[in-house]
Amino acid sequence: MPAVSARLIQRDELPKLLQLYKHLHEDDPELEINASLEELWGDIWNDRFIKIIVIERNGELISSCV
Repeated sequence: MPAVSARLIQRDELPKLLQLYKHLHEDDPELEINASLEELWGDIWNDRFIKIIVIERNGELISSCV
């Protein structure tokens, strides 16, 4: 049985989160991780009112909730 866990996202998991969103919304444009996106991610990460919970299975994010 695959190992599944629920937890808060880690700061360095933006690429995994974007990969999950791309899987869910295949027609959306590809997002480039650049300084602007990194700044936005930092703002989200540092906002004490925002928490991103992810479900991980075998090292892959399969769901998220804000």
